[in-house]
Amino acid sequence: MRYDAIVAGASFAGLAVAGEIKGKVLLIDKNDIGNRPTSACTTLYSVIQKLGCEDSTLSVFEKVGFHTAFGYTEYKALEPFCTFDYGKFCRELAKHFDGEFLRANIKGIKGNTVLTDKGDFYSDCIADCTGWRAKLGTDLEPAFVDREAMFFGLQTEVDCEQDDVLRFFWDSRIVEFGYAWVFPAGKRTRFGLGSCGNKKSLKKNLARFVSSYGKEINGLYGGFIPYKVRKPVVGKIFLAGDSAGHAWPLTGEGARQAIYFGQRCGKIIQKVIDKKVSLDEGLEEYANFVKKHRYYPGFLLCLQQVFFKMPNWGVELAAKLFGRGRAINFVQGKYKNGLSCDFLKGKAK
Repeated sequence: MRYDAIVAGASFAGLAVAGEIKGKVLLIDKNDIGNRPTSACTTLYSVIQKLGCEDSTLSVFEKVGFHTAFGYTEYKALEPFCTFDYGKFCRELAKHFDGEFLRANIKGIKGNTVLTDKGDFYSDCIADCTGWRAKLGTDLEPAFVDREAMFFGLQTEVDCEQDDVLRFFWDSRIVEFGYAWVFPAGKRTRFGLGSCGNKKSLKKNLARFVSSYGKEINGLYGGFIPYKVRKPVVGKIFLAGDSAGHAWPLTGEGARQAIYFGQRCGKIIQKVIDKKVSLDEGLEEYANFVKKHRYYPGFLLCLQQVFFKMPNWGVELAAKLFGRGRAINFVQGKYKNGLSCDFLKGKAK
């Protein structure tokens, strides 16, 4: 069957791409929309507001806490952060999508045809938003995914209310080559660990971390996050979100970037469908757009390489030096403006 566009993957990036396209569009995912979260679901509150998804908000934070092996630094957020409900957020984004949704396993791509266990589907415009595995991109380039450049996050959500502080823990005794977090989410709290190092011990370390709060693990979810930018175009397909390595190094934040690049990708695909540009021109325009944003992720990657290998006393010193006054405001300003969110203003349609 032929479509104007096919979007593989129905999480943040896929929904953002599909929500910008009018016409005969097919959105494919192995799960129903809003099921099986892999994200910590935390971002700037302004992103939720600009997308009109306030109903998915669970907690809003004016303060961020930074724990190290030697002390604690707390600072006021330059702009509030929030945790949100993955299912509600995705279903709100899906309201902007007018096409057809298919629950199917994606097997690969052959020419302009996406292969699934529910049939094969053709389109000139195809977007790969299947996450870190980049199923379509990998089918075209088997070495596309660098498994050595992966951050792995593991999280549990338990019934307990914490204070109104978004907390990070940089302590090699808790987790090596990474950090831990405690994110209040309404009447529940998300406890997580992330690391670029040994992933095998994360479950055991997470259980120990949660028990320090007098709680036990209540189910687990998470996944890999590529921390190096990948090619946004492979062959004749567009890639967005984790498929293109759009999550930032160091912080692991990916929702904001997935939506930002996904929306632009969808708008460019619409131009191709409307014959305002050719497919090759659209692919080049998208690749150039992504390329313009490569500097800040590169800067964060350098910081990641430093911080994840820094001894505990060095992390504490950095926290004290940069966690106050003009220094922390400068850091927060750079973090906020490292990706302009003007493109998110208003709803997608």
